[in-house]
This record gives sequence, structure tokens and C-alpha cells, in this order.
Amino acid sequence: MKESYDKAFDILCKLEGYISNLKHDDGELTIWGIASKFYPEHVKKMSKMSQDEAKEYAKSFYKKHFWDVNDLDNKPTPYDIIYFCQYVNSPRGAKLSDNPEHDPVVFLNRFKKYYLNVIAQHPEKAVFKTGWFNRLSRLAKMVGINYV
Repeated sequence: MKESYDKAFDILCKLEGYISNLKHDDGELTIWGIASKFYPEHVKKMSKMSQDEAKEYAKSFYKKHFWDVNDLDNKPTPYDIIYFCQYVNSPRGAKLSDNPEHDPVVFLNRFKKYYLNVIAQHPEKAVFKTGWFNRLSRLAKMVGINYV
């Protein structure tokens, strides 16, 4: 396993937080970013665990279902970390933002456009705009990229 997975997971936990259940969030209840709408059996298991146990469970889950599936061990750092964290947020957005040069700034810019497109199609999602843009900025800062 590439050592950047540990860093990626730590960053993801800072971005996602422990538990979230926001109105208009397609994922519904999430634990460490794992959405009950898409992974109900995993969230149900995690809801019965301590916060630390749930975090360890999430780390294994993400390694198998997100990191390995996207072959991120074979992408350069910090692109691998950025792709991973944003894939958790929106697999569709990450796939649309991918670029063959693995340029993290190009990826982040494309993801920003993706968010704007989501808002244009679903105006109720505008409540997330500031948070989404802050997520991109925080993520860039955490991996040492200048991004505005």
C-alpha cells in the first residue's frame, strides 16, 4: 500500500467529520463520509461502534471500495489524495474532473465547474456552494497546493 493512503484517509476524515445528516444531502446520514443511502449495511454496522472503531472500519472500507477500485496507488501524489477525497464526495464529479496529466489544479477547477453545474440543475443544492468551495480550498491547502 502506498503511504499516501494513510494521509488521504486522515484528510478525508477532517473534511467529512464523524457524523452528518444534512437536509438536501443526497447521501442522507453519513458516518466518516460513508453514506447510508448508498451503503446502508455499512452505516448500520458503524452506528453500533464507538467513534474510533467506526473510523477504523471506514479506513478499511475506503481502501477497498474507493482507493483500490480507482487504482490510486498508481497515480502521483498529491493527485491521488485529491482524487480520493473528491471521489468520496461525488464519484461522478471525480470521474468528470479526471485528467490524463494528473494535474491537481486542473482537477480542482473542473470539480468547481461540476459543483456549479449541479447547482444550476438543482437550485436547492445552492446551500452547499460555500461548503463545497471551502472543501476544495481546504483540500488543496492540506496537500500543499496553491489554489484559489
